[in-house]
Amino acid sequence: MKKSFIKTIATLALGMMIGSATIAAAAPSTVQAVLAKFTLSVNGQHQALKNEPLVYNGTTYLPVREVAGLLDADASFDNKTKNIELQTKGVDTVDTTVPVSQEWISLADLAKQVDELTAGPLSDNQTGLTIVKGDVKVEIPNLIGKPDGTVETLKTSTGVEIKVKFSDYTTYLPVETLKTLKVLP
Repeated sequence: MKKSFIKTIATLALGMMIGSATIAAAAPSTVQAVLAKFTLSVNGQHQALKNEPLVYNGTTYLPVREVAGLLDADASFDNKTKNIELQTKGVDTVDTTVPVSQEWISLADLAKQVDELTAGPLSDNQTGLTIVKGDVKVEIPNLIGKPDGTVETLKTSTGVEIKVKFSDYTTYLPVETLKTLKVLP
């Protein structure tokens, strides 16, 4: 009886070891990540995420479906193929008009409404911003980022003074002045 008891214990121990190895092999790999609170901006507008992003090994992982929604895109997932598809809704759904009540326009939004918006060297060997709309070309020299909350007045290449506002790492120009310069309708 003692031999059969030892044999039973040995068989049970061997079975447990094989079972443990199988469970360990089948377990998904785990990672340690940190939930992080970030400020997310889309086209200069702050957006709130319902789910906090993860940070793992210096890379931030955002919730795909939420980010797709913020970018006006549809997200779908095929569980069979493990494929995530993002489908933009197209240029036709992008509103490129400036609301009449809006005093300031971001450079990102302005770029949607003009033929050309470039930062770099200007014709007078200065650095700044060039705005082209049809046959109108306006250069704004010395347009560089300033601390948040700064409003600076600069003189354009046409001699018109323009205020420039820096807020939330975004540069804004006044809509009325851009209308005067004929780069906005």
